[in-house]
This record gives sequence, structure tokens and C-alpha cells, in this order.
Amino acid sequence: MVKENKGVIKLKLGKKNYTIHYTFLPAKRAHNASFESFQPPSVKVNHITVRGRRLKEDELNELTTKYKEFIQEEALKLEWQKRADAIIRILEGRSM
Repeated sequence: MVKENKGVIKLKLGKKNYTIHYTFLPAKRAHNASFESFQPPSVKVNHITVRGRRLKEDELNELTTKYKEFIQEEALKLEWQKRADAIIRILEGRSM
């Protein structure tokens, strides 16, 4: 079972460098339930910092709505890459 993971992405959006702290939420489906109950993996933004300073609530909301899909894509890419790297390490260890 995949659990929630916390991660960090460093992105340059516009002229500023942002550090986005997120929680990766894996796909969910109720046991013996229909396909409609399926929830795809998603990313919840915990907070965003610029040069070590947390953004205020209104700035955070503005950024997350403006770049929501971009942040989701980048975080999901990072999470899937972590999983792929872990699988490769396991397979390399077994082939020795």
C-alpha cells in the first residue's frame, strides 16, 4: 500500500524562485467498490516559500490557482521518478 509522501519542488515561476512543499496523496478506491469511487493520485500544496519566507494565505491561494496544474504535473513526475529509481535499485541489487 502506498502511503502519503511529503516532498519539495524548486520552481522558477516568472522572475522568482519558489520552493513548494507538498504532500503526495496516492490513488484511492474503496474495497469492492465501483470505478466511480476511484480517486486518482493528487498533490496537496502545504506551503510555498520564497527565499525562506512563507507566502501569506492570499499569495498562496493566488499562486496555487494560477499554477495548479503545473505544480500537480511536476510533483507527480517527481514522485513517479522516485518510485522508478527505487525499483531500479531493487532490480540492480538482485542481479548482483
